[in-house]
Amino acid sequence: MESKLGSNPSYIWRSILWGGEVIEAGSIWRIGDGKNVSIYHHRWFPRPSTFKVTILIDEEGCWKEQLIRNHFLKEDATQILKIPLPKRPLEDQLVWAYDKRGQYRVKSGSYVALRLKLKDLPSSSSTNTEWWKYFWNLSLPSKIKIFYWRAFSNILPTYSNLHKRKIPVAPSCPCCGFTYEDQYHALVRCKQAKKVWKLTRFFSCLELTMPMEFSNLSIHISIIYINKR
Repeated sequence: MESKLGSNPSYIWRSILWGGEVIEAGSIWRIGDGKNVSIYHHRWFPRPSTFKVTILIDEEGCWKEQLIRNHFLKEDATQILKIPLPKRPLEDQLVWAYDKRGQYRVKSGSYVALRLKLKDLPSSSSTNTEWWKYFWNLSLPSKIKIFYWRAFSNILPTYSNLHKRKIPVAPSCPCCGFTYEDQYHALVRCKQAKKVWKLTRFFSCLELTMPMEFSNLSIHISIIYINKR
């Protein structure tokens, strides 16, 4: 997280550092003993703090309720007191803020990355709705928008989707013979699809990605496009 861009960074190194920015923007501290977290400097609560969180925790490992209520707004104090503290001594832990278990997810990470590039998108749970508002307002032919929406929703008539719906077809790709033509293969990995991608600015980037849902891939491409504008 402390690494610098350098004087002549490669695209891969730029991407790694950008990923670090995304992780930092989407992470929050899970309070353990409170010794490592600064109330005003670290992301542990929606409002920022210059002394350690440990000052708000008593020797028995409980929140100092009166101290908290004296120093924070009523609604903030209520939220702080709801933060569970461990029953046994534990160090503070940096976790992903958009998952109940604190684990990073590609989809939520993509939305955080997109918000960092598109400042007009809110940071609330309505991001998905706002993304679609942004998309439907783009200057694109209606047939392109509809195709994109169908791909995003995984309802394109790929051979694997048809096979799942009990339509008597083999799930293999008719273009290259690959054993399973799912949406990612049809749109990205098939040799015929690659011929199209090679004509775009995204091909070298897609070569570095692992197979993923098209919804995540499309947001990934959006971020690449914004970065290269």
